[in-house]
Amino acid sequence: MKNMILLVFIFLFNSAIAQISDFETIDFTIADNVVMLNKGASLSNLPVLAYKLTNKLPTKIEKFRAIYTWVCNNIEGDHYQHEKVNKKRNKFKNDSIGILKWNNKYKKNSA
Repeated sequence: MKNMILLVFIFLFNSAIAQISDFETIDFTIADNVVMLNKGASLSNLPVLAYKLTNKLPTKIEKFRAIYTWVCNNIEGDHYQHEKVNKKRNKFKNDSIGILKWNNKYKKNSA
């Protein structure tokens, strides 16, 4: 039993260290600076924005970091719209055709 506990402890400890060490060699400074330079950029042309965020970054993880950080810092949710949508969905809970019609109409207006 002691051997089993020791084995589990070693496995968990090794896993924790492995996850931390994955990003020790990557410097995210350039990715973070690119995000700051593009703060508040328009969403009207997403391919151009994605290019601006990623074209100078050499690795996929840095590109992911830039896009993820930009989205976290520049996109906000709308709590009131979320509540409105939930009320409509509850209204159509037992009417699958009604919710499909409403959803198709809503999707056109929401974007």
